[in-house]
Amino acid sequence: MDNNLVAQKIRDAVQETFSLNEPVTNDNLSFKEDLSADSIDMVSLALILEEEFDGEIDDSVADQFNTVNDVINYVTETMSKNVG
Repeated sequence: MDNNLVAQKIRDAVQETFSLNEPVTNDNLSFKEDLSADSIDMVSLALILEEEFDGEIDDSVADQFNTVNDVINYVTETMSKNVG
């Protein structure tokens, strides 16, 4: 899967998870500082991504994501190979 498409799907998942009115355009958006995310939010995001990319994200890994870019890098490196 193209990395740009992966990134856009992740941005869409972040927008859905956090019920944002505007599309995510800043990949440096901080989950904890900008979105006040807690571990439940991060697990929710991980579940959406697992479904989208047909893979698994351990809850402890999901809780370590600080920014949208962290998620993009993780999925690009480990999960996007699972889908075409």
